Amino acid sequence: MSTGGDPTTFLLVKNHESGKTNLRESEDDENSDGGERFRSHEPIGFVIEKIGFGAGQSLVMLASILGWLGDGMQPLLLSFILPSIKREWPDLSSGLDGIIGSSLFLGMLAGSFLFGTVADKIGRRNTLAITSILSVGFTIGGSFSPSPAVLLIFEILVGFGVGGSLPVCYTLFVEFIPVKRRGFYLALLAIAWSLGELIAAGIAWGVMAEYGWRRLLLISSVPTGSILLVLPFIPESPRFLLLKGRERKAFAVLKKVARRNNRPLPISIMGLLPHYKKEPVSPKNAGFFKPLVLLFSKGMRRQTIVLWLLWFFASGGLIGVIIFLPQYFHAKGIGNGTVYEDIFLTTTGNVPGIVLAAFLIETKLGRKKTIALFAFLCAAFIFVLGPVNSSTYLIVASIGGKFFLYGLWAAIDAYTPEVYPTEERSTGSAAANCMARVAGLISPPIYTAVLESGLSIWVPLGTWVGLFIATGILALLLPRETLGQDIDTELEG
Repeated sequence: MSTGGDPTTFLLVKNHESGKTNLRESEDDENSDGGERFRSHEPIGFVIEKIGFGAGQSLVMLASILGWLGDGMQPLLLSFILPSIKREWPDLSSGLDGIIGSSLFLGMLAGSFLFGTVADKIGRRNTLAITSILSVGFTIGGSFSPSPAVLLIFEILVGFGVGGSLPVCYTLFVEFIPVKRRGFYLALLAIAWSLGELIAAGIAWGVMAEYGWRRLLLISSVPTGSILLVLPFIPESPRFLLLKGRERKAFAVLKKVARRNNRPLPISIMGLLPHYKKEPVSPKNAGFFKPLVLLFSKGMRRQTIVLWLLWFFASGGLIGVIIFLPQYFHAKGIGNGTVYEDIFLTTTGNVPGIVLAAFLIETKLGRKKTIALFAFLCAAFIFVLGPVNSSTYLIVASIGGKFFLYGLWAAIDAYTPEVYPTEERSTGSAAANCMARVAGLISPPIYTAVLESGLSIWVPLGTWVGLFIATGILALLLPRETLGQDIDTELEG
Protein backbone atom coordinates (compact mmCIF):
# COMPACT_ATOMS: atom_id res chain seq x y z
CA MET A 1 0.00 0.00 0.00
CA SER A 2 1.38 3.36 -0.97
CA THR A 3 1.68 5.78 1.93
CA GLY A 4 3.02 8.85 0.18
CA GLY A 5 6.08 8.98 2.44
CA ASP A 6 8.51 6.90 4.47
CA PRO A 7 7.12 5.09 7.51
CA THR A 8 8.08 6.53 10.87
CA THR A 9 10.42 4.40 12.97
CA PHE A 10 9.53 3.78 16.61
CA LEU A 11 11.42 2.24 19.52
CA LEU A 12 9.74 -0.13 21.92
CA VAL A 13 11.71 0.74 25.06
CA LYS A 14 11.55 -1.51 28.11
CA ASN A 15 11.55 0.37 31.41
CA HIS A 16 13.25 -2.07 33.78
CA GLU A 17 12.07 -0.28 36.92
CA SER A 18 8.37 -0.12 36.11
CA GLY A 19 8.20 -3.13 33.83
CA LYS A 20 6.25 -1.11 31.26
CA THR A 21 6.99 -0.90 27.56
CA ASN A 22 6.92 2.58 26.05
CA LEU A 23 6.59 3.49 22.37
CA ARG A 24 8.63 6.42 21.22
CA GLU A 25 9.82 7.79 17.91
CA SER A 26 13.38 7.12 16.82
CA GLU A 27 15.01 9.79 14.66
CA ASP A 28 17.87 7.49 13.68
CA ASP A 29 18.27 3.75 14.04
CA GLU A 30 21.91 4.26 14.97
CA ASN A 31 20.89 6.33 18.02
CA SER A 32 19.19 3.36 19.63
CA ASP A 33 19.68 3.16 23.39
CA GLY A 34 19.30 -0.61 23.54
CA GLY A 35 15.55 -0.77 23.11
CA GLU A 36 13.93 -3.21 20.68
CA ARG A 37 13.62 -1.65 17.21
CA PHE A 38 10.13 -1.66 15.74
CA ARG A 39 9.42 -0.18 12.32
CA SER A 40 5.72 0.48 11.82
CA HIS A 41 4.45 0.17 8.25
CA GLU A 42 0.80 0.75 9.03
CA PRO A 43 -0.72 4.14 8.09
CA ILE A 44 -3.88 5.36 9.77
CA GLY A 45 -5.92 3.72 7.02
CA PHE A 46 -4.70 0.35 8.30
CA VAL A 47 -5.87 1.23 11.81
CA ILE A 48 -9.31 2.34 10.61
CA GLU A 49 -9.62 -0.94 8.70
CA LYS A 50 -8.92 -2.89 11.87
CA ILE A 51 -11.45 -1.06 14.05
CA GLY A 52 -14.14 -1.39 11.36
CA PHE A 53 -17.43 0.47 10.99
CA GLY A 54 -20.10 0.42 13.66
CA ALA A 55 -21.47 2.21 16.70
CA GLY A 56 -18.23 4.16 17.08
CA GLN A 57 -18.98 6.13 13.94
CA SER A 58 -22.73 6.44 14.53
CA LEU A 59 -22.73 10.04 15.78
CA VAL A 60 -20.45 11.17 12.95
CA MET A 61 -22.81 9.54 10.47
CA LEU A 62 -25.85 11.11 12.16
CA ALA A 63 -24.26 14.57 12.06
CA SER A 64 -23.47 14.17 8.36
CA ILE A 65 -27.03 13.01 7.64
CA LEU A 66 -28.58 15.92 9.52
CA GLY A 67 -26.23 18.38 7.85
CA TRP A 68 -27.17 17.17 4.38
CA LEU A 69 -30.86 16.97 5.25
CA GLY A 70 -30.91 20.63 6.26
CA ASP A 71 -28.85 21.71 3.27
CA GLY A 72 -31.06 19.75 0.88
CA MET A 73 -34.07 21.80 1.98
CA GLN A 74 -32.68 25.22 1.13
CA PRO A 75 -32.75 25.32 -2.72
CA LEU A 76 -36.35 24.09 -2.84
CA LEU A 77 -37.44 26.45 -0.08
CA LEU A 78 -36.18 29.41 -2.09
CA SER A 79 -37.96 28.24 -5.25
CA PHE A 80 -41.18 27.80 -3.22
CA ILE A 81 -41.18 31.27 -1.66
CA LEU A 82 -40.35 33.30 -4.81
CA PRO A 83 -43.97 33.47 -6.13
CA SER A 84 -45.24 34.57 -2.70
CA ILE A 85 -42.54 37.22 -2.45
CA LYS A 86 -43.72 38.70 -5.75
CA ARG A 87 -47.27 38.90 -4.42
CA GLU A 88 -46.21 40.48 -1.12
CA TRP A 89 -43.97 43.02 -2.83
CA PRO A 90 -45.66 43.74 -6.18
CA ASP A 91 -43.16 46.53 -6.92
CA LEU A 92 -40.34 44.01 -6.95
CA SER A 93 -38.37 44.53 -10.15
CA SER A 94 -37.65 41.59 -12.42
CA GLY A 95 -33.94 42.27 -11.99
CA LEU A 96 -34.05 42.01 -8.20
CA ASP A 97 -36.36 39.02 -8.49
CA GLY A 98 -33.75 37.22 -10.58
CA ILE A 99 -30.95 38.15 -8.17
CA ILE A 100 -32.93 36.78 -5.22
CA GLY A 101 -33.47 33.58 -7.19
CA SER A 102 -29.70 33.22 -7.62
CA SER A 103 -28.76 34.53 -4.18
CA LEU A 104 -28.53 31.13 -2.51
CA PHE A 105 -26.16 29.86 -5.21
CA LEU A 106 -24.06 33.02 -4.93
CA GLY A 107 -23.66 32.47 -1.19
CA MET A 108 -22.95 28.76 -1.71
CA LEU A 109 -20.17 29.59 -4.16
CA ALA A 110 -18.46 31.88 -1.65
CA GLY A 111 -19.09 29.49 1.24
CA SER A 112 -17.66 26.48 -0.58
CA PHE A 113 -14.57 28.40 -1.62
CA LEU A 114 -13.85 29.74 1.87
CA PHE A 115 -14.94 26.99 4.26
CA GLY A 116 -13.37 24.15 2.28
CA THR A 117 -9.96 25.64 2.99
CA VAL A 118 -10.97 26.63 6.54
CA ALA A 119 -11.83 22.99 7.30
CA ASP A 120 -8.34 21.95 6.17
CA LYS A 121 -6.95 24.51 8.60
CA ILE A 122 -9.08 24.49 11.79
CA GLY A 123 -10.74 21.10 11.50
CA ARG A 124 -13.87 19.49 10.12
CA ARG A 125 -16.02 19.58 13.26
CA ASN A 126 -15.34 23.24 14.09
CA THR A 127 -16.06 24.29 10.52
CA LEU A 128 -19.29 22.31 10.41
CA ALA A 129 -20.44 24.00 13.61
CA ILE A 130 -19.79 27.47 12.13
CA THR A 131 -21.56 26.73 8.83
CA SER A 132 -24.55 25.13 10.55
CA ILE A 133 -25.06 28.11 12.84
CA LEU A 134 -24.91 30.44 9.84
CA SER A 135 -27.49 28.39 7.89
CA VAL A 136 -29.98 28.13 10.75
CA GLY A 137 -29.56 31.66 12.08
CA PHE A 138 -29.95 33.39 8.73
CA THR A 139 -32.89 31.17 7.70
CA ILE A 140 -34.72 32.39 10.81
CA GLY A 141 -33.60 35.96 10.14
CA GLY A 142 -34.88 35.77 6.57
CA SER A 143 -38.40 34.98 7.79
CA PHE A 144 -38.55 38.46 9.37
CA SER A 145 -37.22 40.35 6.31
CA PRO A 146 -38.91 43.77 6.01
CA SER A 147 -37.95 44.22 2.35
CA PRO A 148 -36.72 42.27 -0.70
CA ALA A 149 -33.23 43.75 -0.29
CA VAL A 150 -32.95 42.44 3.26
CA LEU A 151 -34.24 39.02 2.19
CA LEU A 152 -31.60 38.98 -0.54
CA ILE A 153 -28.85 39.54 2.02
CA PHE A 154 -30.20 36.82 4.29
CA GLU A 155 -30.43 34.30 1.43
CA ILE A 156 -26.84 34.99 0.40
CA LEU A 157 -25.74 34.39 3.99
CA VAL A 158 -27.81 31.20 4.22
CA GLY A 159 -26.09 30.02 1.05
CA PHE A 160 -22.74 30.96 2.57
CA GLY A 161 -23.38 28.49 5.39
CA VAL A 162 -24.90 25.79 3.19
CA GLY A 163 -22.05 25.98 0.66
CA GLY A 164 -19.50 25.49 3.41
CA SER A 165 -21.40 22.67 5.08
CA LEU A 166 -21.93 20.39 2.08
CA PRO A 167 -18.32 19.34 1.35
CA VAL A 168 -17.33 19.28 5.02
CA CYS A 169 -20.06 16.75 5.90
CA TYR A 170 -18.65 14.29 3.37
CA THR A 171 -15.04 15.04 4.32
CA LEU A 172 -15.67 14.36 8.01
CA PHE A 173 -17.59 11.17 7.31
CA VAL A 174 -15.17 9.67 4.78
CA GLU A 175 -12.25 10.05 7.19
CA PHE A 176 -13.87 7.68 9.69
CA ILE A 177 -14.87 4.90 7.25
CA PRO A 178 -12.80 1.81 6.35
CA VAL A 179 -12.22 0.98 2.68
CA LYS A 180 -14.67 -1.90 2.67
CA ARG A 181 -18.17 -0.56 1.86
CA ARG A 182 -16.91 3.03 2.11
CA GLY A 183 -18.51 4.04 -1.18
CA PHE A 184 -21.76 2.38 -0.16
CA TYR A 185 -22.08 4.44 3.01
CA LEU A 186 -21.00 7.65 1.31
CA ALA A 187 -23.52 7.20 -1.50
CA LEU A 188 -26.32 6.43 0.96
CA LEU A 189 -25.63 9.78 2.63
CA ALA A 190 -27.23 11.37 -0.45
CA ILE A 191 -30.57 10.00 0.79
CA ALA A 192 -30.45 12.74 3.42
CA TRP A 193 -30.51 15.38 0.67
CA SER A 194 -33.59 13.79 -0.89
CA LEU A 195 -35.19 13.51 2.52
CA GLY A 196 -34.54 17.24 2.99
CA GLU A 197 -36.26 17.96 -0.32
CA LEU A 198 -39.17 15.75 0.70
CA ILE A 199 -39.51 17.54 4.03
CA ALA A 200 -39.31 20.96 2.35
CA ALA A 201 -42.00 20.00 -0.17
CA GLY A 202 -44.16 18.48 2.56
CA ILE A 203 -43.93 21.56 4.80
CA ALA A 204 -44.63 23.88 1.85
CA TRP A 205 -47.59 21.74 0.79
CA GLY A 206 -49.12 22.07 4.25
CA VAL A 207 -48.04 25.60 5.20
CA MET A 208 -47.75 27.91 2.20
CA ALA A 209 -51.42 28.22 1.26
CA GLU A 210 -52.61 29.17 4.73
CA TYR A 211 -49.62 30.66 6.55
CA GLY A 212 -47.33 32.01 3.84
CA TRP A 213 -43.62 31.99 3.11
CA ARG A 214 -42.46 33.52 6.39
CA ARG A 215 -43.91 30.67 8.42
CA LEU A 216 -42.41 28.21 5.95
CA LEU A 217 -38.89 29.53 6.58
CA LEU A 218 -39.43 29.61 10.33
CA ILE A 219 -40.69 26.03 10.55
CA SER A 220 -37.98 24.75 8.21
CA SER A 221 -35.29 26.00 10.59
CA VAL A 222 -36.21 23.18 13.00
CA PRO A 223 -35.03 20.23 10.84
CA THR A 224 -32.24 22.42 9.45
CA GLY A 225 -30.96 23.13 12.95
CA SER A 226 -31.17 19.58 14.30
CA ILE A 227 -27.47 19.02 13.54
CA LEU A 228 -26.56 21.52 16.26
CA LEU A 229 -27.85 19.05 18.88
CA VAL A 230 -25.37 16.39 17.72
CA LEU A 231 -22.20 18.36 16.90
CA PRO A 232 -21.03 18.82 20.54
CA PHE A 233 -20.77 15.04 20.90
CA ILE A 234 -18.84 14.07 17.76
CA PRO A 235 -15.03 13.79 17.62
CA GLU A 236 -12.68 15.53 15.24
CA SER A 237 -11.35 13.50 12.33
CA PRO A 238 -8.33 11.41 13.45
CA ARG A 239 -6.77 11.84 9.99
CA PHE A 240 -6.94 15.62 10.37
CA LEU A 241 -5.53 15.43 13.91
CA LEU A 242 -2.56 13.41 12.67
CA LEU A 243 -1.96 15.86 9.86
CA LYS A 244 -1.69 18.62 12.46
CA GLY A 245 0.71 16.61 14.63
CA ARG A 246 -1.83 15.89 17.38
CA GLU A 247 -1.02 12.17 17.60
CA ARG A 248 -2.22 11.59 21.16
CA LYS A 249 -5.60 13.16 20.45
CA ALA A 250 -5.95 11.12 17.25
CA PHE A 251 -5.10 7.97 19.18
CA ALA A 252 -7.70 8.82 21.83
CA VAL A 253 -10.38 9.24 19.12
CA LEU A 254 -9.46 5.92 17.47
CA LYS A 255 -9.38 4.16 20.83
CA LYS A 256 -12.87 5.39 21.66
CA VAL A 257 -14.22 4.36 18.25
CA ALA A 258 -12.60 0.93 18.57
CA ARG A 259 -14.07 0.42 22.03
CA ARG A 260 -17.58 1.27 20.85
CA ASN A 261 -17.13 -1.07 17.88
CA ASN A 262 -15.89 -3.85 20.21
CA ARG A 263 -12.70 -4.10 18.17
CA PRO A 264 -9.12 -3.99 19.49
CA LEU A 265 -6.60 -1.47 18.21
CA PRO A 266 -3.63 -3.05 16.39
CA ILE A 267 -0.87 -3.72 18.95
CA SER A 268 1.68 -1.99 16.72
CA ILE A 269 0.20 1.45 17.33
CA MET A 270 -0.61 1.26 21.05
CA GLY A 271 1.05 4.60 21.67
CA LEU A 272 1.85 7.55 19.45
CA LEU A 273 0.66 6.86 15.94
CA PRO A 274 2.94 6.95 12.90
CA HIS A 275 2.30 9.91 10.66
CA TYR A 276 2.71 10.00 6.88
CA LYS A 277 3.25 13.17 4.91
CA LYS A 278 5.72 14.50 2.40
CA GLU A 279 6.72 17.54 4.39
CA PRO A 280 6.00 18.96 7.85
CA VAL A 281 3.01 21.24 8.12
CA SER A 282 4.06 24.37 9.99
CA PRO A 283 3.16 28.06 9.96
CA LYS A 284 6.25 28.74 7.84
CA ASN A 285 5.24 26.57 4.89
CA ALA A 286 1.46 26.37 5.26
CA GLY A 287 -0.14 29.39 3.65
CA PHE A 288 -3.90 29.64 3.90
CA PHE A 289 -4.46 28.69 0.26
CA LYS A 290 -1.79 25.99 0.14
CA PRO A 291 -4.41 23.18 -0.11
CA LEU A 292 -5.94 24.95 -3.11
CA VAL A 293 -2.54 25.19 -4.82
CA LEU A 294 -1.95 21.48 -4.18
CA LEU A 295 -5.03 20.63 -6.25
CA PHE A 296 -2.97 21.56 -9.31
CA SER A 297 0.22 19.74 -8.33
CA LYS A 298 1.67 17.33 -10.88
CA GLY A 299 -0.15 14.30 -9.51
CA MET A 300 -3.55 15.99 -9.08
CA ARG A 301 -3.84 18.45 -11.97
CA ARG A 302 -5.70 16.25 -14.44
CA GLN A 303 -7.90 14.78 -11.72
CA THR A 304 -8.96 18.24 -10.57
CA ILE A 305 -9.69 19.66 -14.04
CA VAL A 306 -11.76 16.67 -15.23
CA LEU A 307 -13.64 16.50 -11.92
CA TRP A 308 -14.46 20.22 -12.03
CA LEU A 309 -15.85 19.91 -15.56
CA LEU A 310 -17.89 16.88 -14.53
CA TRP A 311 -19.43 18.78 -11.60
CA PHE A 312 -20.19 21.78 -13.81
CA PHE A 313 -21.99 19.79 -16.54
CA ALA A 314 -23.85 17.51 -14.12
CA SER A 315 -25.01 20.54 -12.10
CA GLY A 316 -26.23 22.37 -15.20
CA GLY A 317 -28.37 19.35 -16.08
CA LEU A 318 -29.62 18.95 -12.52
CA ILE A 319 -30.80 22.55 -12.26
CA GLY A 320 -32.67 22.32 -15.54
CA VAL A 321 -34.47 19.10 -14.69
CA ILE A 322 -35.30 19.86 -11.05
CA ILE A 323 -36.23 23.55 -11.21
CA PHE A 324 -37.11 24.56 -14.77
CA LEU A 325 -38.73 21.47 -16.24
CA PRO A 326 -41.61 21.40 -13.69
CA GLN A 327 -42.20 25.12 -14.30
CA TYR A 328 -42.43 24.50 -18.04
CA PHE A 329 -45.01 21.76 -17.73
CA HIS A 330 -47.10 23.69 -15.22
CA ALA A 331 -47.11 26.66 -17.57
CA LYS A 332 -48.53 24.29 -20.19
CA GLY A 333 -51.22 23.13 -17.75
CA ILE A 334 -49.71 19.67 -17.31
CA GLY A 335 -49.56 18.67 -13.66
CA ASN A 336 -51.51 17.17 -10.79
CA GLY A 337 -52.08 20.34 -8.81
CA THR A 338 -49.51 22.44 -6.98
CA VAL A 339 -45.82 22.42 -7.75
CA TYR A 340 -45.24 21.23 -4.16
CA GLU A 341 -47.46 18.21 -4.74
CA ASP A 342 -45.78 17.23 -8.00
CA ILE A 343 -42.29 17.61 -6.54
CA PHE A 344 -43.36 15.58 -3.50
CA LEU A 345 -44.64 12.76 -5.73
CA THR A 346 -41.75 12.68 -8.19
CA THR A 347 -39.21 12.66 -5.34
CA THR A 348 -40.25 9.06 -4.61
CA GLY A 349 -37.85 7.96 -7.34
CA ASN A 350 -34.85 9.54 -5.64
CA VAL A 351 -34.13 7.05 -2.87
CA PRO A 352 -34.27 3.82 -4.95
CA GLY A 353 -31.84 5.39 -7.44
CA ILE A 354 -29.45 6.34 -4.65
CA VAL A 355 -29.60 2.85 -3.12
CA LEU A 356 -28.88 1.20 -6.48
CA ALA A 357 -25.90 3.51 -7.05
CA ALA A 358 -24.63 2.76 -3.54
CA PHE A 359 -24.56 -0.96 -4.35
CA LEU A 360 -23.08 -0.59 -7.83
CA ILE A 361 -20.09 1.54 -6.84
CA GLU A 362 -18.91 -1.31 -4.60
CA THR A 363 -19.07 -3.85 -7.45
CA LYS A 364 -16.62 -4.38 -10.32
CA LEU A 365 -18.18 -1.34 -12.00
CA GLY A 366 -16.51 0.88 -9.42
CA ARG A 367 -17.09 4.62 -9.06
CA LYS A 368 -16.20 5.89 -12.53
CA LYS A 369 -18.28 3.45 -14.57
CA THR A 370 -21.26 3.79 -12.21
CA ILE A 371 -21.19 7.58 -12.66
CA ALA A 372 -21.00 7.15 -16.44
CA LEU A 373 -23.81 4.56 -16.52
CA PHE A 374 -26.20 6.71 -14.50
CA ALA A 375 -25.33 9.81 -16.53
CA PHE A 376 -26.14 8.08 -19.83
CA LEU A 377 -29.38 6.55 -18.48
CA CYS A 378 -30.38 9.92 -17.02
CA ALA A 379 -29.92 11.47 -20.47
CA ALA A 380 -32.12 8.75 -21.98
CA PHE A 381 -34.96 9.31 -19.52
CA ILE A 382 -34.88 13.07 -19.95
CA PHE A 383 -35.14 12.57 -23.69
CA VAL A 384 -38.44 10.67 -23.32
CA LEU A 385 -39.97 13.68 -21.51
CA GLY A 386 -40.28 15.45 -24.88
CA PRO A 387 -43.63 14.03 -25.94
CA VAL A 388 -45.27 14.47 -22.50
CA ASN A 389 -48.98 15.17 -22.95
CA SER A 390 -50.57 14.11 -19.67
CA SER A 391 -50.03 14.42 -15.94
CA THR A 392 -49.60 10.66 -15.53
CA TYR A 393 -46.92 10.48 -18.24
CA LEU A 394 -45.14 13.44 -16.64
CA ILE A 395 -45.10 11.87 -13.17
CA VAL A 396 -43.91 8.46 -14.39
CA ALA A 397 -41.20 9.87 -16.65
CA SER A 398 -40.06 12.32 -13.97
CA ILE A 399 -39.76 9.54 -11.39
CA GLY A 400 -37.61 7.55 -13.82
CA GLY A 401 -35.45 10.56 -14.62
CA LYS A 402 -34.94 11.40 -10.94
CA PHE A 403 -34.13 7.75 -10.22
CA PHE A 404 -31.01 8.00 -12.38
CA LEU A 405 -30.32 11.67 -11.66
CA TYR A 406 -30.05 11.17 -7.90
CA GLY A 407 -28.19 7.89 -8.33
CA LEU A 408 -25.71 9.81 -10.48
CA TRP A 409 -25.19 12.45 -7.83
CA ALA A 410 -24.90 9.88 -5.04
CA ALA A 411 -21.99 8.30 -6.94
CA ILE A 412 -20.37 11.70 -7.68
CA ASP A 413 -20.67 12.81 -4.05
CA ALA A 414 -19.17 9.52 -2.82
CA TYR A 415 -16.27 9.64 -5.26
CA THR A 416 -15.19 13.28 -4.84
CA PRO A 417 -13.79 13.25 -1.25
CA GLU A 418 -12.06 9.94 -1.93
CA VAL A 419 -9.68 11.27 -4.59
CA TYR A 420 -7.87 13.88 -2.49
CA PRO A 421 -5.43 13.24 0.39
CA THR A 422 -6.25 14.49 3.90
CA GLU A 423 -4.21 17.69 3.58
CA GLU A 424 -6.41 18.99 0.75
CA ARG A 425 -9.54 16.81 0.95
CA SER A 426 -11.96 19.44 2.21
CA THR A 427 -10.54 22.06 -0.16
CA GLY A 428 -10.76 19.66 -3.12
CA SER A 429 -14.35 18.68 -2.36
CA ALA A 430 -15.34 22.31 -1.82
CA ALA A 431 -13.67 23.45 -5.04
CA ALA A 432 -15.67 20.86 -6.98
CA ASN A 433 -18.80 22.13 -5.23
CA CYS A 434 -17.87 25.62 -6.41
CA MET A 435 -18.23 24.42 -9.99
CA ALA A 436 -21.79 23.38 -9.18
CA ARG A 437 -22.49 26.86 -7.80
CA VAL A 438 -21.05 28.50 -10.91
CA ALA A 439 -23.45 26.38 -12.95
CA GLY A 440 -26.20 27.45 -10.56
CA LEU A 441 -25.49 31.10 -11.29
CA ILE A 442 -25.08 30.78 -15.06
CA SER A 443 -27.87 28.32 -15.86
CA PRO A 444 -31.05 30.02 -14.54
CA PRO A 445 -31.02 33.12 -16.77
CA ILE A 446 -30.16 31.00 -19.83
CA TYR A 447 -32.87 28.44 -19.14
CA THR A 448 -35.41 31.17 -18.34
CA ALA A 449 -34.71 32.92 -21.64
CA VAL A 450 -35.03 29.66 -23.58
CA LEU A 451 -38.29 28.63 -21.93
CA GLU A 452 -39.84 32.10 -22.31
CA SER A 453 -38.81 32.35 -25.95
CA GLY A 454 -41.47 29.92 -27.06
CA LEU A 455 -38.95 27.59 -28.67
CA SER A 456 -39.65 23.89 -28.89
CA ILE A 457 -39.25 21.89 -25.67
CA TRP A 458 -36.63 19.89 -27.56
CA VAL A 459 -34.20 22.83 -27.28
CA PRO A 460 -33.82 22.76 -23.48
CA LEU A 461 -34.29 18.99 -23.37
CA GLY A 462 -31.54 18.56 -25.94
CA THR A 463 -29.29 20.83 -23.89
CA TRP A 464 -29.83 18.81 -20.72
CA VAL A 465 -29.36 15.50 -22.54
CA GLY A 466 -26.08 16.81 -23.95
CA LEU A 467 -24.89 17.90 -20.50
CA PHE A 468 -25.46 14.44 -19.05
CA ILE A 469 -23.79 12.70 -21.97
CA ALA A 470 -20.78 14.95 -21.43
CA THR A 471 -20.87 14.05 -17.73
CA GLY A 472 -20.71 10.35 -18.57
CA ILE A 473 -17.77 10.80 -20.93
CA LEU A 474 -15.87 12.88 -18.36
CA ALA A 475 -16.45 10.19 -15.72
CA LEU A 476 -14.67 7.66 -17.93
CA LEU A 477 -11.78 10.12 -18.39
CA LEU A 478 -11.16 10.52 -14.65
CA PRO A 479 -7.62 9.29 -13.93
CA ARG A 480 -8.29 7.54 -10.62
CA GLU A 481 -10.63 4.72 -9.63
CA THR A 482 -10.97 4.71 -5.82
CA LEU A 483 -12.66 1.34 -5.36
CA GLY A 484 -10.72 -0.62 -2.74
CA GLN A 485 -8.09 2.11 -2.22
CA ASP A 486 -7.17 3.97 0.94
CA ILE A 487 -8.20 7.62 0.65
CA ASP A 488 -4.63 8.79 1.29
CA THR A 489 -3.19 6.87 -1.64
CA GLU A 490 -1.73 9.54 -3.92
CA LEU A 491 -1.80 9.77 -7.70
CA GLU A 492 1.46 9.30 -9.51
CA GLY A 493 2.55 11.64 -12.31
